[in-house]
Amino acid sequence: MFHNNFIVFLYINLFLKGLILYLSNEIIWWNITALDQSLLKYNITIISNEILNEKR
Repeated sequence: MFHNNFIVFLYINLFLKGLILYLSNEIIWWNITALDQSLLKYNITIISNEILNEKR
């Protein structure tokens, strides 16, 4: 009986650790993509401004 409980405990422990890691990775990934998107927008506006200046 003790053996089964221990295995269940290990599985729950691993599952929770995996869930926490997964969630923290998702949050980090979301922050990185948000940052990338703002940087991309910023770079695109700079590039388009340079193109406009050259055409003038």
